[in-house]
Amino acid sequence: MALLPRRKVRLLFPAILLCLAFPFAVHFVEQYRYNDLKSRLQEKIYITHQVFSPFDIKQIPSSIIDVLAHEAIRKDKESPQENKIDWNRFAYVNYVDDIDYLCNSIVIFKTLKRRFGSKAKMVLLLSEAVFKSAHSAAELTFLNNQLHEAKQFLGEKELDIKLVTIPKNEAETPESNEKRGFLNAFKENLSGGGSSNDDDTPAADNAPVPNPPVAGNIPVDNAPIPNAQPATASAPDSNGSTSENIQVVNTNGETSSNNEKATENKSDAANSFDYVSALTKYSMFNAINYDRIIYIDNDARLTHNLDELFFLPSYIEFAAPLQFWKIPVESYTDSIRLMQKDGEDIDISHHLNMLTGNILNQKEYYNFLPKLPPSLFFEDKSIIQRVMKSASDAISFLDFDELGITNSVQFQTSLMVLKPNSEVFKNIQDNILPSLKGSSQETNGDSAIINKNFFNLRSMLFNQYNDYKNKSEDFRPKIMILPYKRYGLLSKLIRDEAYYPMLINDIIGYHNINAYRRHEKELDILDVLSACKYLHFNEDLYDKPWRYKSINDIQCSMSGSSLSQKACTLWRRQYDMFLSDRQMCLIAEEKPPIANKTPN
Repeated sequence: MALLPRRKVRLLFPAILLCLAFPFAVHFVEQYRYNDLKSRLQEKIYITHQVFSPFDIKQIPSSIIDVLAHEAIRKDKESPQENKIDWNRFAYVNYVDDIDYLCNSIVIFKTLKRRFGSKAKMVLLLSEAVFKSAHSAAELTFLNNQLHEAKQFLGEKELDIKLVTIPKNEAETPESNEKRGFLNAFKENLSGGGSSNDDDTPAADNAPVPNPPVAGNIPVDNAPIPNAQPATASAPDSNGSTSENIQVVNTNGETSSNNEKATENKSDAANSFDYVSALTKYSMFNAINYDRIIYIDNDARLTHNLDELFFLPSYIEFAAPLQFWKIPVESYTDSIRLMQKDGEDIDISHHLNMLTGNILNQKEYYNFLPKLPPSLFFEDKSIIQRVMKSASDAISFLDFDELGITNSVQFQTSLMVLKPNSEVFKNIQDNILPSLKGSSQETNGDSAIINKNFFNLRSMLFNQYNDYKNKSEDFRPKIMILPYKRYGLLSKLIRDEAYYPMLINDIIGYHNINAYRRHEKELDILDVLSACKYLHFNEDLYDKPWRYKSINDIQCSMSGSSLSQKACTLWRRQYDMFLSDRQMCLIAEEKPPIANKTPN
């Protein structure tokens, strides 16, 4: 074997050294870019207040939400009439795709308006599937009567009912002539006796002028609900007329079988993705006649209005609490340790004082909001380097294994604050929902639409960095995390002591010295419930509250400690109050209670 010429050997040695040195050079350049960007950003963010940080997902504490709302109301009182808050641009949204849930929406709307005095509009997304879910003529009449009575009670201009329809060639037609006839009659009344109202002429005598169609997707018609008397006890009459502001929302897409409640015809289909339900729910994105909406699931109790959420920063397009119960308690505890500054926990009180002062003095405050700990996204702290690398190397930011991304952080979808966007809705309708048909409800429930496709917290970091690169000083963040103790508490967690440490402080990664002093010995679950405005009935062992005949059929069992007994009492009280509120719209035909679920 011939030896390499001496001259080639001399050239090979430097080449090898160059190859070995190249990774170190790349690392050095990346580190320099990282340090330079970090230094310049910190100066612009915290000293000159020129830009918003693109590398943070911000949490907003309850007290700061209240300060923002109070300031907005104060300015409104001092403003001339033309600059007053237009409450017609704000709305609460519920959806109903099963008659079993209709009463819940009506209770929520009445509670918001009459008990808590909300000034916002109420929007009900009513699916055609409601007619299929009715089990009798009495329930069909109940549907008609409840909508009529709700409009009278709240006022014609306060309740906006949108009928979400499915194309005839793809929708499941109600199986009985009676149901088909009722649905057709309902549609005829909505369309003013079958006439088209796509122009600016009134749909019917004394009826409101219809809104214009939205990009060809939402033909809108207005007409009275079929005239009928309420089936329940009479409610106070409103000052509005009897003509109803009801819109028909025609959508295009595929349907899957409606998830029948009760216990009949159980099969594997019950666990499949519910297309009709998701389509009805996410039609909220097409409510573009509102500037901001608060969507809430109706299997819940409200203890106050949520009007303060309308006054989140104007640039925020989506906000919701996290599914905090899916974050391991150890990760929650570690996040506080990993966020330490100079070896000490960061006390949220310092942030609250600074934020309040900045808001009252009309200074920039966003960058001083507490951030979601990077440890919940990545296995290391180099979040800026990770995002920069994914952008510069064109590595998919969703390649979780490559980037060391954890999977524990997702938004709840039972309460969401958002800006309607017809393009988002069109994408959901035309692309996302058809792709999910036939998939598992467990892995691709309606929350997957938000957390996988639009507001995935991990990919949002990458998007924010790209927006910052393109816009720099004009960059604005789009998402924000709401405090889960006030806006995202689940009923089952009242009874689960394992989650009590996470209920002391709902700003993840930060220490709340005042809260820990109050609960030094044990968590006072009553204190948690007092802070909660929205309690979602979500259980593993129990059914929804209205499936029970009375509170006597709902029993709670925990360990024998005094803490557990108190938690059980408070838990049952939530069910009792829900059942009490629901009395206002019970139908005469009683349904048997459903027994407790058994653990899997």
